[in-house]
Amino acid sequence: MWTQSAADITDLVKGLSDATISQLLDRLHEKGVITEEEREQIENKKDRADKARELIDRICNTGHDAASALTTALNEVDSFLFRNLNLRQKQEKMLSSGDCLNMKWLF
Repeated sequence: MWTQSAADITDLVKGLSDATISQLLDRLHEKGVITEEEREQIENKKDRADKARELIDRICNTGHDAASALTTALNEVDSFLFRNLNLRQKQEKMLSSGDCLNMKWLF
């Protein structure tokens, strides 16, 4: 399971716009990280923050490859938010440590 601080998750949820969430869902679906059914379930949430939380929860429970795909997609879709959350350094630290089960470095 992927763990992260509540403050970091809150910052990510606040920073994700509807457009960014939609683009992330498209990219994650294209890469096979989430299914079409999961994508639709997330998109059908009425509130932007609920969509963001649902996306993050699904990724957190999927593991290293999904987390890596999310951070890569976020960098491609919203590089400002990616940099603002300092995800590159956290991702590199996690990958260089070889700690694929403990995802606390990402958020």
